[in-house]
Amino acid sequence: MPHTRRILHVDDDPAITRLVAKGLGDHGYTVTSLNDPTLVIEKVMADNHRVVILDLEMPSLDGSELLRQIKGHDPHIEVIMLTGTVSLSNVLQARHDGALAFIAKPVHDFAILLNAVRRAFAAVEQDNLGLSDCAERGRLSPGQKSK
Repeated sequence: MPHTRRILHVDDDPAITRLVAKGLGDHGYTVTSLNDPTLVIEKVMADNHRVVILDLEMPSLDGSELLRQIKGHDPHIEVIMLTGTVSLSNVLQARHDGALAFIAKPVHDFAILLNAVRRAFAAVEQDNLGLSDCAERGRLSPGQKSK
C-alpha cells in the first residue's frame, strides 16, 4: 500500500520540512514537502494526497485558509496542523474546520506526530472501506444478496 503512506507537508521553513520528511521517512512514510503554500491545492489535486500536514502561519497563505480549501476540495483528506502558533482559539478553529490534530512546534517528542499520522491513515482507510462498501452495494440490484 505505498500509495496510502504518502504525506504532503506544507511549511514555509525548509528546515522544518526536512526534519519532518526525515523523521516520517524513517518510519516508512513518503513525504512531499512544499515551502510555498500557494501550490498546495494544485499539488493535492494532482497527486491525490490523503494526508496533509500544515503550518498555521505562512507568509502568502494562512494555514487556516488552506485547511478550509483542502476540506472544501475533499472533506475526506485528513489534515494535521503542525505549528508554533498555539492558542486555544487556533486549536478550536482548526478542529471546527476539520483538522484531525493540532501539534505544537518544535516537536520534542516525535511519537506525538507519528501517532497523529497513524490516526490520519487509519481514518483514510476507514473512509476507503466505507466508500468501497457503498460502491459494492450500489452494484447490487434490488433483492440481490451480496456474497
